[in-house]
Amino acid sequence: MNLSFSTVACPGWSLAQVASAAHTFGYQGIELRVLDGKVVEPSTLIGRSAEVLETLGDIKVASIDTSIALAVDGPEWAGQLEEFCASAAAVGAPVVRVWGGRYPSSVRYEEAVEQVSKRLNEAASIAEAASVQVLLETHDAFSALSVMEDVFANIPSPHVGVLWDVHNTYAVGKSSPHEVWSSLGDRIAQIHVKDARPGAGELWDPVLLGFGAVPVRESVETLKQADFGGWLSLNWLKFQRPELEEPEIALPQYSGLLQEWIK
Repeated sequence: MNLSFSTVACPGWSLAQVASAAHTFGYQGIELRVLDGKVVEPSTLIGRSAEVLETLGDIKVASIDTSIALAVDGPEWAGQLEEFCASAAAVGAPVVRVWGGRYPSSVRYEEAVEQVSKRLNEAASIAEAASVQVLLETHDAFSALSVMEDVFANIPSPHVGVLWDVHNTYAVGKSSPHEVWSSLGDRIAQIHVKDARPGAGELWDPVLLGFGAVPVRESVETLKQADFGGWLSLNWLKFQRPELEEPEIALPQYSGLLQEWIK
């Protein structure tokens, strides 16, 4: 396993600051989501691909994380995905992340699952053309293991897969790491981790590693037993929740423990 972190952890940082922190704190890669306070767009990445590669040096781009929500977006999603896949290829990222999203109550569950499955099959062709992989994250209405099982029941292509957010499948889906891996392990290509504890209502509050209730260490042990060789990525939501600890605190704290657990 290699360690990466999403740039949502450090939304105000420049690319040079991101690269420096990755080196300093023991990460081998990053997920590009936010740079210089703005959500990353394909046009920005394609136009800056040479700069991105030169600035990062031996730090890899583990994925490009998009806002595409397959259950709710209009037909423009396909064109957006093509652009993101092209930008991923330009910076050497093997993966483009998409969401299912939160579909309205007027849409039946079966309809939402059918649409996401259909669009993932379409996404497979787009991903294959760019020599990348599109991953659906366990997020929003698609956090539960049972939902992801339904989505992937009829998706044969290896060019689409699962980005497993351990927090979401546990806090929302109520599934253990062993259950998730046993069912979806052959489709899981990347992992998001963050610790958290129950907060107000359905929301959980992210906390430093080891101070919450998410079975992160159990997940790492599951991945070790499976000889998982992909990216284990910190998803510290500083961009969405400014009150969280600063990246200078969270990044080394998570890296230190994760490196210890991976051994």
